[in-house]
Amino acid sequence: MLVQERKDNYQILKNDKEWKDIFYLQNLVLDVLQTEGGSLWYDSRIKKYCFRSKLNGSIREVDSNELGDLLTRAFKEKIIHYNSYSPHNLLNYAMEIVLVSKLKGINNQKLSVNEKSNDIIKILLFENEIKTVDDDAFNVKTDNEIFKEPNNFFYTQNRFIPNKYLAKRYQQNRAAISHNTEQTFIEKFIYYLAKEEQELSDYIMNWLAYYFQNLQKSGIALVLLGDQYITQDIFWNLIVKEIFDKRYGITINDKECESSLIPEIAKDKLFFHIGDIDDVDSKFDDKTLAFIVKELLIRETATDNDNEEIPIYGQMLITAKDPAPYTKKILSKCTVVEVNDLNTIIEKLNIEDEIELESNILQDLDDFTDKLLNNYTNENTAKNRLDTEARELLKDNHSTNIDDNEVDKNIELFIQAIKDKNLEYFERVKELENGEIYAHLESAFDKDDGYFIGQDLSRYYNAIHKEQFKKNKILIDRLREKDDMFKQEVKTLKILDNKQNIQVLFQSYKTSKDVGNKELYKINDYTLANDITIPNGATVITSQENLKKYHFENVEDIDNCIERTKKYKENNSKKKKIK
Repeated sequence: MLVQERKDNYQILKNDKEWKDIFYLQNLVLDVLQTEGGSLWYDSRIKKYCFRSKLNGSIREVDSNELGDLLTRAFKEKIIHYNSYSPHNLLNYAMEIVLVSKLKGINNQKLSVNEKSNDIIKILLFENEIKTVDDDAFNVKTDNEIFKEPNNFFYTQNRFIPNKYLAKRYQQNRAAISHNTEQTFIEKFIYYLAKEEQELSDYIMNWLAYYFQNLQKSGIALVLLGDQYITQDIFWNLIVKEIFDKRYGITINDKECESSLIPEIAKDKLFFHIGDIDDVDSKFDDKTLAFIVKELLIRETATDNDNEEIPIYGQMLITAKDPAPYTKKILSKCTVVEVNDLNTIIEKLNIEDEIELESNILQDLDDFTDKLLNNYTNENTAKNRLDTEARELLKDNHSTNIDDNEVDKNIELFIQAIKDKNLEYFERVKELENGEIYAHLESAFDKDDGYFIGQDLSRYYNAIHKEQFKKNKILIDRLREKDDMFKQEVKTLKILDNKQNIQVLFQSYKTSKDVGNKELYKINDYTLANDITIPNGATVITSQENLKKYHFENVEDIDNCIERTKKYKENNSKKKKIK
């Protein structure tokens, strides 16, 4: 009986030790993964395991039979390093990680007696230890890539992954973050940007710090007027986008926005930037952009086409040369700052040139974000505008009446002069760029039955009428109200028909390369968008944005065409990235 009891006790101890070894090695793999910034989860929506080997790295989607080999290749060296203080010396072992689905079959996965003698380590990773994800969200309240929401049995994947600066917000040990009271280089830059006005400089610091600490918009847009190298290249691109991550910042224009819908612009964004809109045929005309700016600034959420509520977290920065058309609906929620010029700022900072300025800013981002995190912030200041002289000037600009009778009459004369190809009317254009602009217009008038250059319309008009329109698009909008000639189609329209053959439905006309490939508008026999018929089953493969302006062979195919075109562009974009 004693002998049997001893044998039974030995077997229990042996089994306990074996289980401890199994769980130790499994937990070692999971700990290494978490510590090194990697991640592993099972996505029930695609029925695949998702593995990321480093923070912000690409995600591999693999089946269960591929996962073990992938993890084995990824973890060998890391596990040896992390295991150096353990009684389990893995250095001289061949290692294999195996996925185990059920406890019942675990004996089939263990090493045989022969394998054990050959210095082989098999790490068993239980499927139920890998988190299961069944949804995703953009949640700035946590830095966990995989988190559990209330009333959800499974996990949610976080589309928000903070960069090294934003990650400071989530550190439990805030004491480890520098509390240096010395003024940082970027603080000095902001002080000189604000023309050494301490109140303005403090306001901008508070505006940034409040958002950095809360990632909840203040409801106040910061409008920076002046040198766009300072406002856009430095403040927007080098400071804001670096701190708040360029993935989560967007400039609202045709290049960065596929749609003008609020939910699509706001989704997964922390910062909205409004710069200049130069494209004559932009989907962001002044009226549309003014509406978008207002909605993004005051609304908390927007509902997308799938009836999902999209949170609007983003703070707003405006750097357009003439922001009046975009701020007219929201001026009560704007702090307007006229910035110093580049040369003055460089001189005040006692540096030599732009390269030194940019280099110093990039080197200072770590210390500056420590300052933003530790700065005392005033919520009331952050959520209210600061009245400035620049704001009053912008306010006056809003009240300027550009629609008076004289301007209206001038526009009608301008249109008629183009139709008549009246070069005498455009005599003052000769003063521009040593007569080159006039020569281009003269050449366009002579071509075929007469053309004019769309991108140069405001240059013609302003030369004659002393700069009444600061932006070409504003003039174009006024001209379109008067005459269909300015609504004509000017961009090449190519499609893939339902047999996947390329067809050109409209061929654009452009100036030569030496003039900059500007779009030529016909004076006679032009084509309106509604005159072009898109056949059933077609996919548009050129850069047109508003497809609904065309005539469709089958009206019911409009939404399907938009969806096909969107997928075509997405696939093209992926191919370019791969190349």
